[in-house]
Amino acid sequence: MLFAQPAALWGLFLALVPLVVHLFSFRAPRRVFFSNVRLLKEIREQNRKRSHLKHLLVLACRTLAVILMVLAFARPEWGADGNVDASLRKGYHSVFVDNSPSMSLAGEGGILLEQAREAARSLAQQLPATDQFQLITHELAPGSQRWLGRDEFIQALGQITLTSGVRPLNQIRERQLELMRYTGVAQQTRLYWLGDFQQSAYPLADMPSDTAMEIHLLQFSPAPFAHIYIDTAYVDQPLLQTGQAARLIFVVRNGGSRDAEGVRILLEMEGAQKGLSTLDVPAYGTATDTLGFIPSNPGIRSARLSVEESGLDYDRHWYMRLEVADRFPLLHLTGLEASPYITGLFSGDEFISYGVASRLNIDYTQLASSRGIIIDRFDQISTGLITALVDKMQQGGSVVFLPSGNTDPSAMNALLTATGGGACQQIVSQKQQVARIEVQDPLYQETFERVPEQLALPTVSKYWSATLLPDDYTIMQLSDRSPWLVRRRVGAGQLVFMLSAPEKEWTDFPEQALWVPTLYRAVLMSGGNVPSSWRLGALPKIELQIPGVRPDGLISLVNGTQKLIPQVSRQGNRLSLGIMDGILAPGHYAVMIDGQPLGGEMVALNASSDESQLQYWTPESLVELSKDRGWNSYLLKDSSVAGGLVAEAGASSIWRWLLAGLLLCLLLEMFLLRIIT
Repeated sequence: MLFAQPAALWGLFLALVPLVVHLFSFRAPRRVFFSNVRLLKEIREQNRKRSHLKHLLVLACRTLAVILMVLAFARPEWGADGNVDASLRKGYHSVFVDNSPSMSLAGEGGILLEQAREAARSLAQQLPATDQFQLITHELAPGSQRWLGRDEFIQALGQITLTSGVRPLNQIRERQLELMRYTGVAQQTRLYWLGDFQQSAYPLADMPSDTAMEIHLLQFSPAPFAHIYIDTAYVDQPLLQTGQAARLIFVVRNGGSRDAEGVRILLEMEGAQKGLSTLDVPAYGTATDTLGFIPSNPGIRSARLSVEESGLDYDRHWYMRLEVADRFPLLHLTGLEASPYITGLFSGDEFISYGVASRLNIDYTQLASSRGIIIDRFDQISTGLITALVDKMQQGGSVVFLPSGNTDPSAMNALLTATGGGACQQIVSQKQQVARIEVQDPLYQETFERVPEQLALPTVSKYWSATLLPDDYTIMQLSDRSPWLVRRRVGAGQLVFMLSAPEKEWTDFPEQALWVPTLYRAVLMSGGNVPSSWRLGALPKIELQIPGVRPDGLISLVNGTQKLIPQVSRQGNRLSLGIMDGILAPGHYAVMIDGQPLGGEMVALNASSDESQLQYWTPESLVELSKDRGWNSYLLKDSSVAGGLVAEAGASSIWRWLLAGLLLCLLLEMFLLRIIT
């Protein structure tokens, strides 16, 4: 037998108190005189033995009651087989307390994080003082990789706070096993997971099987409510114009189990309110809406879309980085004559600074100052022009190549070779329809989510068969699965090329409604197509196009007191920034070099959506998943009963039986004193 509180055994000396009271009578006897006491003497002789027996029984009840009370406070514990559990001589307990944002919600017993903290504290208090504990949270702090004494563990519990960086449960489990392997106590360690067990954040079905591990699950459930958050948001054009109306398209999702009505969505740009929307969102449903706004100043601007009332605060904002320009310089290089389809699209656009030049009279100064370039039906292309175009794309420019209708594809092949490889092979004269559009490509992903049913797709009569690079993106594909409209990444910029000439004998694409957004967006996607935002939680790789960056400069991301020095790789003017998962909070971060702003550049980071979907595993599903994984698992159902935690952990405490015996002794004493005379 072992005692969780051995110091309480000093109280056994109190068992001497009833014996002292029994041996020494503190009541003074009274003498009464009778004329004849013979009869009384006979009665006393008859009752003396009975009275003596009653006093001994009362003494035994009182003494046993004191002993049982002291033992109950000392909490003796036995193993399941009646022998002392060897692991309890020095047990090891690895406790994971979920401190993700969803644990800030309230349940029947209060805030979920507080309930988990109290349950872990009760567990430690009920286990032997010699046991060791590991406390691990989503931060995976260096201090979590060591064993703590009980007092240290309880003190560390009080320092747990909510965090926005949520780790996968597989990673948490691996950290728990890592300490066990390092210290060689795997056979003596039990794992505890205390959390709300969201389905999105706890993919238990993907966890590995482990029949040797003893895992204890304690679930805390919030009250039903509606949780509204921004699922995604984007503007309807890749480059905003100062003073011109723009549209922000956004999707709102309800991650809670109750409908939400009259949800107010606020748009702010540079801290000033730009729009307000109100909409209803059903439980576990979505709603899509648009907000119009007019950007006023050129440059890279910060924008924020906010849910006025949300269940969780950490994901109620959606941060964006928007590029605003006064003018966009576009150079149209033509073969024999300019295409009327291109001239008609751009010549009347006030935002486009449109210039036209023949391939026989190219001004390279104008080419260097242009952000977008259209190569329109060149029969041949000079080596100098190819070099200039590749340099432009490496710096972030966008080049659109529309081939000539003659039978010589030399111009196209020369440009493909200079940008990585591939070649046009032969003309295929077969009438086909464009069968597939890659709507998830950056060229279209902010235009529409899927191809509208009534959208007329281009018809193709002739096209070039071609070999492409593995990294090329096929934006449009013909019915025979041949690529037709392709986008190639070149440095920080891109090359978009079509495998048919923009002529009636080849295709009717220039006459289709899809021609305008395709060509317009292909041109405006210069600058490396920097996204408006990135999501945390998926190890985002941020790529920016910033000219003139010193190769030896120290790049950092700064937002108020938060500062991070990311992993940086450079290629020309393109910066690729790597961010470790769980390090930064959502928000706008200025890009700095040696402590100074880098060209006004910024990145917008948004919260992971894993914690926003408030759908939970049921206790029944947890039991089934534990069986499927082969875990020696216990589902702890009552977090308020600390003794239950210890009992489920494998140590059967008998202190309740001792208290029951104490009450039985007191009842027996009352029976002896009041009933037996």
